[in-house]
Amino acid sequence: MSKVIKHNVMVSIIIPFYSNADWLKEAVLSVLSQSFSDYEIIVVNDGSHENLDDFLNEFGSKIVYKKKENGGPASARNMGIELAKGKYIAFLDSDDLWHIDKLKIQVERMEKTETVWSHTNWETFKNNKKENVEKRYFSDCHGNIFPRSMISTVIATPCVMMRADVIKERSDLRFCESMRFGQDYYLWLLMSAEFRIELIKDVLCYVRLRKNIAVKRARVHLQIRRNIWKLFKSRKNDFFYLKTSYFPIRFLYRLCEIQNNFLENIESKFSLRNQVAEILAKCLYAVPYALFLFLKPFYPIQK
Repeated sequence: MSKVIKHNVMVSIIIPFYSNADWLKEAVLSVLSQSFSDYEIIVVNDGSHENLDDFLNEFGSKIVYKKKENGGPASARNMGIELAKGKYIAFLDSDDLWHIDKLKIQVERMEKTETVWSHTNWETFKNNKKENVEKRYFSDCHGNIFPRSMISTVIATPCVMMRADVIKERSDLRFCESMRFGQDYYLWLLMSAEFRIELIKDVLCYVRLRKNIAVKRARVHLQIRRNIWKLFKSRKNDFFYLKTSYFPIRFLYRLCEIQNNFLENIESKFSLRNQVAEILAKCLYAVPYALFLFLKPFYPIQK
């Protein structure tokens, strides 16, 4: 076991919770086992109906616990941001885990490089055992990644750490509470448009695979692209909306919006089953997906 190192830098760890108290316990234990000791754990109960008495009896004195009406993970994380007292904010989902040196390595890199935000590589696991590795993810998101981030962004929420003063002073830098899916992706886009990101190449996060992962569905991808396009259009004089060189990316987002609206009309008119809607979504999304891949070399990351 790594030696616990004391720093003069505090990290606020935000954990939104809605279901499976056993997984929440594992997530909290992965923080309490860190070799870095200067942190606070903020658990935001997003209107869960589960009984957390046993969890609170065991961990109540070691965490900041808040319960709110259900509003989704974005609203829970945003509440955690407002409560945070640390120099840095880190995000951990209640079903995921951290490597024992995650905080130590990430804080040391943040302090050394003085970057506003950073992330790490990660792996997924299944069957509730961290040892059952499904896949390892190695990101190329390092440096000035916008506008490439509008095409694709390999950043997992439990891997992210950012300076608290920046995000707390900017009310526009928040998880989008109106989006059911992709709230984190939208925030990463906003951050990448203004700040370079640091990549720690070590695998320091373990993401649990749940059944029916929404992000793998083409129907969800269309919704995310449509919603992000609407949000960017609503930002007056937005750089992305106005800059000529971003036109091909804007065109593809607009195409996703048209496809999504068409699919919504079909779903409403014919009461399509989810499986049928997903097949149609895959057919529709195949074109913008291929074009996004085609555009990637034209928008290189500036290290």
